[in-house]
Amino acid sequence: MLNESCSLLCAGQTTKIFLFQPFLKGLVEIAPFAGILSLLLSFQFLVRRNWRNVVSLVCMIGLTALVFAVLIPVSFGLKMNMYELSNEHNTALQELHKDVIQTPGYFRTTENGIFYYTAIDHNYTASGVYQPVYQMEKKVFETFKHSNLQFSPEEANSDMLIKNELSMPFYISLPISALKQMSDYAYKMYNRGWLPYLCVASIAVALFALWGISFVSSWPLLSVFLMILSFVGVLYANYFALCTQAMMPAKMFMSEWLSADSVSLVFPILLNLLLLLVGSVIGLIAHLLRKKRSFGA
Repeated sequence: MLNESCSLLCAGQTTKIFLFQPFLKGLVEIAPFAGILSLLLSFQFLVRRNWRNVVSLVCMIGLTALVFAVLIPVSFGLKMNMYELSNEHNTALQELHKDVIQTPGYFRTTENGIFYYTAIDHNYTASGVYQPVYQMEKKVFETFKHSNLQFSPEEANSDMLIKNELSMPFYISLPISALKQMSDYAYKMYNRGWLPYLCVASIAVALFALWGISFVSSWPLLSVFLMILSFVGVLYANYFALCTQAMMPAKMFMSEWLSADSVSLVFPILLNLLLLLVGSVIGLIAHLLRKKRSFGA
């Protein structure tokens, strides 16, 4: 909400402290990841308290089912109702900021040059000074008066100077972009029906690999660290499988026996079962080795 609100600021204009539309948008978009993150925190709580028994495992299965069968479908349902028609969403934002236009008295850089507006009215006619961009280092200034400016909706409702300064660094924008692509893919599968969605939701199975990883070390702090790494690994494995071409050779191999639609449904299930198996085997081996050392001592 804060990022979108700030990106709509215009130099010299008053701003609104709270914008309900971006807040609701952020709430719906982040709900699936908040639910999945809560599972990681719950697993870590059990490890820190050393409550790794049948009852805690049943509780985790119930929480996982609650997140993937209730929380995420509800958030997708809200998203479908709110943003199914992007034009309505854009119209709502434009109506919310219809009085916001660029403010005169500021230098603004565009792809074509640098503008300094001395006056701008609500009809988007402006006066000022303009320096076009040339290939050579040639400083030429042109003046314009009462010119009809062809603002794009983005430029009309926000200040490009402020928007450029608010661009996220790559180490933040990269994971956010990956999570958004996963969310969009899961949302598309959800719109196709429950079966395609459940195939994507098989990531819940892979998350139980964290249960096995928690047995790798008897030191709780190290176990928590390894679980975080495994959690990130599970998410990125599913990202590369669903949203990139990184695992296309494996999919092409499966397509020799299955149709393309069947591969898109079966592949995430096989991947997440493999991740669960790897995490469980690693945890089991580490647990047996630790017990063997304790018996030897």
